Amino acid sequence: MLDATLGQLPPELAFLPSVDQDLFDRIDGLLCEALATIRFKSGVDADDASLALEVRGMILAGNLKDAYERLYSVVKDNNLSEYMFLGLAVTNLYLSYPEAAAKYAGQAAKLHSLVGSGEYADLLKQYSDVLHDLMMEWQASKITVNDRFINLYPTQSQRERTNAVDKFIMGGLIPPAPFITRSHRIAKVGSCFAGNISSFLRVNGYDVPVLNSEYKGKMPTGSFSDEVFNTYVLRYLFEVAFGDAEIAEYHSVNQHNNQATMSVADIRQTLRSMDIFIITLGLAEVWFNKKTGEVFQTAKSVGEYDPELHDFRVSSVQENLDNIEFVYRTIRENLKDARIVFTLSPVPLKAMFRKVNCTVANSVSKSILRVALDELIRAHEDDGNLFYFPSYELLVDCLPRPFGPDRRYVGGETLDFVTSLFARHYLVT
Repeated sequence: MLDATLGQLPPELAFLPSVDQDLFDRIDGLLCEALATIRFKSGVDADDASLALEVRGMILAGNLKDAYERLYSVVKDNNLSEYMFLGLAVTNLYLSYPEAAAKYAGQAAKLHSLVGSGEYADLLKQYSDVLHDLMMEWQASKITVNDRFINLYPTQSQRERTNAVDKFIMGGLIPPAPFITRSHRIAKVGSCFAGNISSFLRVNGYDVPVLNSEYKGKMPTGSFSDEVFNTYVLRYLFEVAFGDAEIAEYHSVNQHNNQATMSVADIRQTLRSMDIFIITLGLAEVWFNKKTGEVFQTAKSVGEYDPELHDFRVSSVQENLDNIEFVYRTIRENLKDARIVFTLSPVPLKAMFRKVNCTVANSVSKSILRVALDELIRAHEDDGNLFYFPSYELLVDCLPRPFGPDRRYVGGETLDFVTSLFARHYLVT
């Protein structure tokens, strides 16, 4: 294995997303092990073991340029040696020539499979793919448009790596350090997907109150706080919780048309004592009262349907931004040090009430909410206690089959994937 100094990439490469130091260390070790035993043709001596050992000594001593030049000088006599090309790849990588490194790594992988033993075919293929992606990222890092760095969409091989989620989805969103402890009081408010996060937190000993004290069940979607589907209902909840209107009771209806009545005093006492707010947005579609403009909690909560009184519409980006901006402002004015984590539910629409199919309508709905969230986060980018957790992107872009047979509800493996990622970056365990 190479020493620690030699195993460090140049600064201009070390920051790139495709860097896989563990893979590089394995390749370095394989190369040095091979150079200790193989024989290169030197042009003079047909069977010269000293040449490989000479190159190995140069590499171990950190004389990478000398090793590269010595290897290159005998390439013509060793055109079928995969380790010759692997040596050229390794030395070029650490000399900060990623384009040459990628080219030689590809040749080494092909030769090893065609005329070599094939024992390390998978490892060399992986190395070749990573260096190719690294080369692309390095080239992109040199490109600017209007003095701005270009961040490229990940390739398929990049997406399939073990560290792909942190680098290509969570990149730029990871908190400096986990901050949610078991001593914090956590408000988890939002769509039914939020209930799964609430359940995970409660099972693991975190303090997540259920706002609906009437609910005694164990299903994560049974509590009122886990079924706030649109931002109008979310806003109203915060108006009630942090306002001073003389309201005694809060009435809610969930997606199953189960009704609950809660004490406003209890809601105020609970939400005003929170340290952490995790807020999940669900839908942009709303049912509303034509005469008053009031938005209903769910489609079923309109009661006896009257076409002259009730209607359905898609709320706009600005409407939703105004609502979540109000929620954000309310928290900051009353609990200035509270941490706020916004998320977007990946669970799609179940039905649509306008003349487009549900798949297209779902794309519109999620896009509206995602844009509103992005506007909010960018408007307050200096707030170090405001975060976005990409639950929507994690399911849509990372997992091939994130949902169950109905293509709406998430299965156990999917929940494990999302909650473990959330725990790694947000929870102090």
